[in-house]
Amino acid sequence: MAVDILWSPEPIITIQRLFDSSWNWLFEALSQFGTAKAVTVMFALALWVWGRRLAYGLLGAVLLATVW
Repeated sequence: MAVDILWSPEPIITIQRLFDSSWNWLFEALSQFGTAKAVTVMFALALWVWGRRLAYGLLGAVLLATVW
């Protein structure tokens, strides 16, 4: 299936090899979006900027995605 390739590390390795080592800061920053700290900060930001309804909706989607 075409989606299965996205779950393997080969596309990530290929993209990192296409770019020079000077782009490592970007890849390290992007990898931080999946950490618990980033999810907490995004929840707090959504709660503060857009309100409770969107923040709880995003939190529910993240929890559902981790359990599913």
